[in-house]
Amino acid sequence: MRHIVNGNHSRLEFDSIADLLAVVRRHREVLYDREIDSRPEYFGDIRSVDHLFELACIGWEVQLDDTLRVAEETVATVERSYDVPLWQSRYDIGGADVDVSRYLSGEPENMISYHLVETPRTGRVVSLAMNIGATYDVSTEDMIKRGKSVVSLVYALERIGLRTELYTDAQAKSMGSGRETAREMVKIKDAADALDPAMVMFAYAHPAFLRGMLLTAMHEHPARIQDSLKVGSAYGIPLKSLANDVFPEGCIILSTVMRSGDHSVSNVEAFVVKHLKDLGLI
Repeated sequence: MRHIVNGNHSRLEFDSIADLLAVVRRHREVLYDREIDSRPEYFGDIRSVDHLFELACIGWEVQLDDTLRVAEETVATVERSYDVPLWQSRYDIGGADVDVSRYLSGEPENMISYHLVETPRTGRVVSLAMNIGATYDVSTEDMIKRGKSVVSLVYALERIGLRTELYTDAQAKSMGSGRETAREMVKIKDAADALDPAMVMFAYAHPAFLRGMLLTAMHEHPARIQDSLKVGSAYGIPLKSLANDVFPEGCIILSTVMRSGDHSVSNVEAFVVKHLKDLGLI
């Protein structure tokens, strides 16, 4: 974890979910105080603190099959309706990846290069940051629905042949007239990592990632920031618009479910198509 304090702003940066988990474990008493095991309407299907920590290690599979089915159907529909670019690989003397077997056998063309007829303006790596901040009254169902749409988008990008670099982001401001803000950023997947759908589901779709993991991590902010945001009870007012200056150049921040009843992502296909068009992929 990196902790950056600049005036009234405090930011926590985590290099992985495992990095975040190590910090949350230090504050596990906070989760007991918040009765995580007896509030399914707020935390989702979490049965205990240890269950939350288990999901942070292996991911969330309860709704994964349904999500991947919808993602497959969405990608199939998009491919039928639009000209979707596909990456093609070929062996060459130079390229992005090495074929170890061909290299060891002495084949001169042992590198794998990738060719795209229509190169998207994003290049081969797409960086996405999901703003997962949400007010107290947003239902677990809306948070899950939102996350499943984003997972479908990630799946579509990987299916096309692009590499994804994934983050979560959340920022909250003072409950009063103060100017204090607190922000928590987590890297979920590096571009070089293979996609782990269950882990992405946990980070993007499970309510307890925000309400259990990130809100607990907020106890690492300085005392004056915590007091201003009422960390421990209200946890500040989530911000909808976040700057992307802390992310890789060109990173796209996906907006959050900010208020109860926001059903703007109920149509998964429309959500995926919109962002593929924004990225210049279809």
